Amino acid sequence: MENKNYSPARQLLYFFLIFAGCYVFATVATAIVMLVTSPEIVATSNAPMLSFNALMLIQLLTSLLSFALPAFLLMICFQEKGTMQRELAPRQSFMPFVLGLALIVCANLFSSCLPSDSEGQDIMKIFPETMSFAQCLLALLSIALGAAFTEELFFRVGLQNLFVRITKNTWLGIVITSAIFSLIHFDMANFLPRFVLGFVLGLAYHYSKNMWVNTLMHFTNNAMVVMIYYFLGAEGLVEESQTPVFVDVLLAVVGLVGIFLYIFYHQKQKKSQAPHKEPEETFKEPQETNK
Repeated sequence: MENKNYSPARQLLYFFLIFAGCYVFATVATAIVMLVTSPEIVATSNAPMLSFNALMLIQLLTSLLSFALPAFLLMICFQEKGTMQRELAPRQSFMPFVLGLALIVCANLFSSCLPSDSEGQDIMKIFPETMSFAQCLLALLSIALGAAFTEELFFRVGLQNLFVRITKNTWLGIVITSAIFSLIHFDMANFLPRFVLGFVLGLAYHYSKNMWVNTLMHFTNNAMVVMIYYFLGAEGLVEESQTPVFVDVLLAVVGLVGIFLYIFYHQKQKKSQAPHKEPEETFKEPQETNK
């Protein structure tokens, strides 16, 4: 039973309103941080850019305020009591994490043949030419761990659950959430690869019912980009996207097969765990025979 009988559609409306308010709050908070830490950048138009460390901290702050805060407020104010504890509770099962990591690898293989623009990725615009070990750790904290936790909380625990309940269709709810997940990054050149990422994250959350599986998958995906950049620089990311076409197609087929195997495995598990109804025994009264 939901608190105050809020329907899923009304919860979604409130969720978007909360997100809008938190986004404005995050923008103001970021501006205040910039004004306090780097007033020369705010005061002059030709001032140097923010340092990489400052950008990473601002990215982390923005993620927490724009994504995590609305999700927490939704669960606390508009959903049934105990929702937050249930969603954040650690699970003991190890297998969903293993399958999730395999799935994120398959998603990246499949995305290799999709149209994208690796040279135009935002991450390559803000990363320094050479990254120190400390900067790598900060990027892993902000771009990998921070983004993974806050975005999974917002998109899967928040949006996907609501869209699935509103549409009464799991697949449609996952698709809508994945499209919003990709659009909100404002990077249309890489819309399809990010949509695939959102879709497999939605699958993992649907089958595992464990947001920590998604957080690990999302973290692994983002961390791979950071680590490639740390060891190989921008050229490493560009060269990775310039493999021959037949190799991309082959990898995409392998990835797609892996995704279907993941779905098939869980569908089979779901059927095997379904309660089995024993056939009802019919008892017939013995008929008296007239002699």
